[in-house]
This record gives sequence, structure tokens and C-alpha cells, in this order.
Amino acid sequence: MKATVVLVGAGRVGLNLMRHLRRMHIPLYCIVERDPDRRMQASGAFPGAILAPDLPAPWPSGITHCILAVPDGQISRVAHALASEPSLPAGLVV
Repeated sequence: MKATVVLVGAGRVGLNLMRHLRRMHIPLYCIVERDPDRRMQASGAFPGAILAPDLPAPWPSGITHCILAVPDGQISRVAHALASEPSLPAGLVV
């Protein structure tokens, strides 16, 4: 099964990851970014992906990977938010 990705964070690292995903033809389902300016920047980098300020709830089926491209100080908060989400797909790779 081909990977389908949710990307959390659309800063420099996140935008570069998006470009690599696109080049590798890996579907990007959703880009989660709280900053509205960065969300707009991300929309140009990966047209067709859903842009959201928060993690998807409930998580759609078919999502295989969640990439955390957030500053180090936010990893714990985002990981806890993911862990507390009851609709996470079984086998999700974070």
C-alpha cells in the first residue's frame, strides 16, 4: 500500500518535506499549520492537500504516516495530542 501522509508543521523543514513528497509522488492528505501565513505558503507548495489549523478529527481511513515537522519544543505537545486522539488509524507511523 502506498503511503498517505499528514504533515504537521509548514515551516522551512515542513515545506522542504512537502516538496520531496511531491517529487516522490506520495499523496499528502493534510497539512496542519496554525499560522495562517504559513498555511497559505503551503497551499502553493502542495496544491490539493487539505490545509488545517489543527489535527484532523476524526482521522480519515487510509492515512498511513504522520510527519511532525514542528520545533523541538512542540514535539511533546503534538505527540500527546496524537496519542489522545481515539480515531487514529491502527498502524499509523509517526
